Amino acid sequence: MALCAVGFAVHSFADLGDRTFGVIWLFWSFLWLLFFLVLGLGLDRLTRFTGWVTVAEAFGTAAVPAFLLVTGHWSDSAALAVTYLVVGVLLFGGLWFVLGRRTAAPASVPHHV
Repeated sequence: MALCAVGFAVHSFADLGDRTFGVIWLFWSFLWLLFFLVLGLGLDRLTRFTGWVTVAEAFGTAAVPAFLLVTGHWSDSAALAVTYLVVGVLLFGGLWFVLGRRTAAPASVPHHV
């Protein structure tokens, strides 16, 4: 699915001329790649990061565009696409930095009798 979403991003950029939705498709591709890594390959260390990316993308790629579309304020522009891209990269990079620096809690704490 992650690869299919890259194809949809290219289609949005090249054929539809909708640069912002092209960026949104790239974000979804990244999210589906994370799901594959966590669920398909069992990379549990990515679970927290994937969860937070999911929350961020739910808001940024669904709620915000839907609101703008419903209220008639959606317009594709290079500025909006670049803004989405920069904010997304900074947000995901910040999440990776913050969550990657935390050490996992031990599975069990030994009890001394």
